[in-house]
Amino acid sequence: MKTKYLTMVLFTSILLIFSGCSNGSDDTKTSGLFGSIGSGTSQKSGSGVELTFAEGQPGTEYNKGQPFNFGFVIKNYQNHDLTDMKIKISGIEWGYVTGLEKEYTVSSIQAATAQSGPGIYSGLYIQGITVDKFTNRYNFNPKFNYCYTAKTQYREQVCVPSKSTNSCDTKVEPSVYQNGPITVKINSLRNLGDTTLGLDLQITNSLSGKVVNECFKTDDYANEYKINSITLGTITGDCSRTQNNKIVGNTAVISCTFPRGSDEKAYPSQLVVDFEYKYEQSVQKNILIKDYTATTN
Repeated sequence: MKTKYLTMVLFTSILLIFSGCSNGSDDTKTSGLFGSIGSGTSQKSGSGVELTFAEGQPGTEYNKGQPFNFGFVIKNYQNHDLTDMKIKISGIEWGYVTGLEKEYTVSSIQAATAQSGPGIYSGLYIQGITVDKFTNRYNFNPKFNYCYTAKTQYREQVCVPSKSTNSCDTKVEPSVYQNGPITVKINSLRNLGDTTLGLDLQITNSLSGKVVNECFKTDDYANEYKINSITLGTITGDCSRTQNNKIVGNTAVISCTFPRGSDEKAYPSQLVVDFEYKYEQSVQKNILIKDYTATTN
């Protein structure tokens, strides 16, 4: 009886799964800003560059004066090769430390690919670091700040609204792709008269890092981005309506216009956006250094 009951539960679960999937068929349409949407959403997002420590390099505890090593694994999830990554170390008493430079550079990390995933670099390996000249215990907590040129690449199938109704009544396949630490969302796409389209994009800093004008500066207002290109179909947009190309409070709005064709009705098109900026992130390692020769109370 128990086996029969389990079989019935399994069969019912399979039916529910397939019935749920059928709701996403091409016959199902969701009316919204971008027209009537069918199934088949394809979305991919990148997360910039990730710096981590190699396993056991270093450990969590060492003796005073005992040499140890730092090994790093750097993963580039972006669609472009990385040629300008800088790493600056802070948060330590430099008079205690030997074998560690204040700044390092990495000049070649391959782009991510759909076939092999992120570009990986493990060639940064620092050997023979020692911490000395203190008494009893020392919390060695170096912070590794890293900075690089980031690019956000975004494309989405959209509906150009009808001239007469300023709305969409045509089917648009929901296809969205974006890559980079700064993510993009369309706030509005609308007619501005008979010959012009208005587009507002909201861009958001989705990681824990920050946009900077120059690496390792403390100026909170140095957060500019540069729009490389923005197109709707084959038409290039004009984004001079944007007041300033800065990220404020982790968000910004890009306002652009496009010339509108003579087609009166709504029609599908593809929006493609490409912009770049300097992006700074950090990781920290906590290591306890002990002085076993010290007299403790």
